[in-house]
Amino acid sequence: MRARLAPFSPYGVQADDAGLSPDADLPHDPALTDWADVFFTTWRRQQKRLQTLFAQALRGKRMITLNIPDRFAADHTALAALPI
Repeated sequence: MRARLAPFSPYGVQADDAGLSPDADLPHDPALTDWADVFFTTWRRQQKRLQTLFAQALRGKRMITLNIPDRFAADHTALAALPI
C-alpha cells in the first residue's frame, strides 16, 4: 500500500485516489487495484478506461460511476472560491 493512504474512518473505511492519465500526479497502479474492494469513477468513460487498463485485476471488484458533471476548465477561478 502507498504511504499516502488515508487512515481508517470511524466507519471502517479506508480510501485512496489515483489518476488514469499517463501524466497524473498519482497514477493508478496494479497494487492499488489489488488492494481496493470498490472503485468510484466520476464518469462512465473513466470506468471504461479503468476496465480496459486493469481488466484482469478488476474481476470480482465493485465499480460505481457517480456521473458528476465536469462544468469547469482546469484552474477555473470559481473552483478556488468553493469552500473546502
